[in-house]
Amino acid sequence: MLCPYCGEHILRSAQKCKHCGEFLKGRHEVKTNVKQGALIGAVACFAIGNILMFISLWSFIIYSPLFLAAFVLSIVAMSQKRVVGGLVMLLLTLIVPPILFFGLGAVRGKTAADKMSKALDEASAELEKSFNVETPSVSTPVSAEPEEPAKLIPTVPIGSSVVIDEVKVTVRGIRQDHIEKKSMFGDSTRTSADKYLIVDLAVENTSPGRIVYLQQIWEHTKIFDNFDNIEGAKFSDGFMTESIVGYIGSTKLKPGEKQNDMMIFDLPVDAAQSFRIESDPRFWKSTGEDTVRELSDDSFKIEFTRNQIR
Repeated sequence: MLCPYCGEHILRSAQKCKHCGEFLKGRHEVKTNVKQGALIGAVACFAIGNILMFISLWSFIIYSPLFLAAFVLSIVAMSQKRVVGGLVMLLLTLIVPPILFFGLGAVRGKTAADKMSKALDEASAELEKSFNVETPSVSTPVSAEPEEPAKLIPTVPIGSSVVIDEVKVTVRGIRQDHIEKKSMFGDSTRTSADKYLIVDLAVENTSPGRIVYLQQIWEHTKIFDNFDNIEGAKFSDGFMTESIVGYIGSTKLKPGEKQNDMMIFDLPVDAAQSFRIESDPRFWKSTGEDTVRELSDDSFKIEFTRNQIR
């Protein structure tokens, strides 16, 4: 062993250094305890850091210095000839904290996302309940009763009108054009990159006293061509309709009130020459506070050719 005073080699059992004359009784036990203390300190810092990380990932201001202290003490232990223990603690300090940090973050992040998704589903269900929209119930027909004759669907030429549930629908024209979208910030608008097939309409409440509510009017509207291609109306589900210039989306018409609207479709294939639009417009009436009911399922159709598209 080395003399703690002069650093010269002496016997482990020596009581006094033969080089400097200092008495050594009890000194080597103290040195041994010091060597053990670096390794014990590294283990303690490592354990406490892991416990704090499990409690909260956001306490990194506290556990990061602990892991750093464990790293430094591991090196000190290796320099004090505690090579195996110091090396093990050094590797644990380098490997375990990053694995725990990202592993706990992923698990707790998924748990938080599941809770948020559940909360959103519950909120959506409550919102749907609050609107309490009544839909006509479909009853099973009794086989003994004769079937009702099929309703005739009126055809509306361009420039003509049809009355559905006391709402007069006028086909003003059909064109291929871009649509204008309102900016979410300010009053500016921007033009769509693509063109659409647009049917310009006017809707007028001809009822003497009933208010008619318009909600997702053209949701049940489809266009057919001479190749039997079928496309539904664009933006008819109510999503982002308020941002399209000239598109009603949802509103209410008082008696005698009139508004312009439009149906929007993707452009038909170039080879298509004749077209048919079938629509069951969704007109509603109030049945009480925050509840409405669809007036009927009456439909109309528009027939036109490519030459009539402006």
